[in-house]
Amino acid sequence: MSTRSRESDDGVDLALAVMAHPTRLDRAHALARRFDTLNAYVVVDDAPPGQGSAARTAQRVWASRPVDASHLVVLQDDAEPCTGLAERVREIATTCREQPVCLMSEWASASSNLVRFAAWTGQRFVENPDAWVSQVGIVLPAVVADAAAVASLDVPQDDVVLARVVRELGVTPLIAVPNLVEHASLPSLVGNTFQGSRRSALFGPAPASFGDAGPARFDRVPVMSRTAGVPFYLTRGSDGGLRPCTIREAFAERPRILAQLAETARTQGRTLHRTRDLPVTTAAHALLLATLSGFEVGQTADRDTGTSGGGIPGGANGEVALETLAAGVVEGHRPTGPRAAPDELVVPVRDAFLEGLDLGRAIGPPEGGARTG
Repeated sequence: MSTRSRESDDGVDLALAVMAHPTRLDRAHALARRFDTLNAYVVVDDAPPGQGSAARTAQRVWASRPVDASHLVVLQDDAEPCTGLAERVREIATTCREQPVCLMSEWASASSNLVRFAAWTGQRFVENPDAWVSQVGIVLPAVVADAAAVASLDVPQDDVVLARVVRELGVTPLIAVPNLVEHASLPSLVGNTFQGSRRSALFGPAPASFGDAGPARFDRVPVMSRTAGVPFYLTRGSDGGLRPCTIREAFAERPRILAQLAETARTQGRTLHRTRDLPVTTAAHALLLATLSGFEVGQTADRDTGTSGGGIPGGANGEVALETLAAGVVEGHRPTGPRAAPDELVVPVRDAFLEGLDLGRAIGPPEGGARTG
């Protein structure tokens, strides 16, 4: 690839590649034209029909990094970037020079609730606990792009290949908060249409600055993913990484508090089912996740976090985070359960979150526990 990135005084030289499928070339070229300041270009896999894969196309993209580019920004052809993306990705590359930074977290993934926690506590980056590294939009340091360019393609999923590469490099992928890229609601080219919408956990607008702070460190976060199908916890292990455990395991030393939180979620559920015809499991999971999330935010954040008058911490972004929590649970249930309307869940999810938040603040962290975030 002969395209060269623009030089800079901070040692960060960016190139932007749009990863394209042949059927979306017009869309890909239109996307690239928006980023002429990054010398954007399009990479398309010309494999015969039936012989290509997302991983194969992605590897062509990774290998296309201009020799003088310190970072390669990758956008898929179904990405919808926010206004001001070019300026923000330069700032991200400067702040997180050695770590890949995903520009989106899918709203029904485990990482989505870490993104929401960051919004509720005023953080700009979180670690990615998913088994894949999203390429809808990503900023890749040269060393990661180069390693991925020669990686074994033992699976057809590009995001899974990239996850293996960063593990082998010992690098922790991050996610930008808010997300700077939205995933367009187009028919999937790799068989994922049955999953429904796979939108961002918290899409833009871009902040005026990402600052120079490192990723937030949350030691326990309730999450849910479409692969797990039920809420569970991610807790910090002795090796410093996040590990999954059941909700009961997360509250092994505080069972009475868990019982109180579960009753809060059930109470909201009884109120909801008197006025809405929603699938019981969908509503129960959304309300439990919201209640636990509010509780943990109340536990981990300073007591003055948030706004007066019962407002959601994080302002507008915090409110959007609750909307996508409801939508993410609904879409996560889509393959196996009846449909529900996410907007019918937003108000009870908000109420459940606030009740959990009040309880978390009132009880305080466990003895010896520190407030972080």
